[in-house]
Amino acid sequence: MHQENKNHACPFCRWSDISSRLVCELDDAYVISDAHPVTKGHLLIVSKTHHLAFGAMTPSSLSRLRQAILGISHSLAELNSRVILFEHGNQAINRSGRPSVDHAHFHLIPTADLQLYLPASKKSASFLNLQSYVAECSYYFYWDIFDDVAYWGNANDVEPQFIRRVAAFESGLVNWNWRANPFSGDEVKLHSKMIRSLLVKRS
Repeated sequence: MHQENKNHACPFCRWSDISSRLVCELDDAYVISDAHPVTKGHLLIVSKTHHLAFGAMTPSSLSRLRQAILGISHSLAELNSRVILFEHGNQAINRSGRPSVDHAHFHLIPTADLQLYLPASKKSASFLNLQSYVAECSYYFYWDIFDDVAYWGNANDVEPQFIRRVAAFESGLVNWNWRANPFSGDEVKLHSKMIRSLLVKRS
């Protein structure tokens, strides 16, 4: 059952903004189509409660979420044999002027190996350690799901829209900026429907 959050200024708290993109609902998050997918199967996993980062969630919630992500990724593997997850998790409300949505969301993308684009300062990471990363700084988190290789680092070390830009480059997509080139509502609904069919097929 969906939760209507109180933060009406946040696009991920408004059910009307995400309901048409809904792919499935988890215990602690909604899985929705990206509004401008950079690859076929590009999803967002959005926390039901208004957090700035998934690192603010409880260990039990993160453990449940990790298992659900693994299942969804196996469905997405029909589109690409590699699926990566990326988060830019904010420690505090973003006042830098760099574009971001101040609500916890993962990008789940069937795409190529993007590790070479990560900063040299990256550190080995684990999904279940997100709490420790946000306690230290605003962070980025990268997880190559099937190889189970993960890295994290300071969010200031990656540019805004980092994961969109590099995934789009790998897929040959030129118009990757969702603010400048938004998809139509019908296109996004079709994308959501396609992914729902993949999940049903595997269930």
